Amino acid sequence: GVKKEEPDQKEEKEDKKESKPTPPVKTKRVAFKFKTKFDVVELDGSGKVIDKGDDDFTPSMKWTGRKGGFEFKLGERGLGYYRTGKKVVIPSNMAYS
Repeated sequence: GVKKEEPDQKEEKEDKKESKPTPPVKTKRVAFKFKTKFDVVELDGSGKVIDKGDDDFTPSMKWTGRKGGFEFKLGERGLGYYRTGKKVVIPSNMAYS
């Protein structure tokens, strides 16, 4: 007679049933620094940069009183206090896209 290798086949089937799921792969965190310092900006609902103001413009929804060297008006950057006699420079939305 020829010997059949049935016991080995049964063990293989049992091994497949008892196989454990592979553990999740651990990822390594990598830290890096940019050579250029980037401004953190806030966007409105349409993706435009919200103007937070600077030394020459302070946004304001209403008149809050006199501020020396500034005039309150609706200008190219919106409603707020503009430095008197200073040319208005509008921040570009393209700089952040």
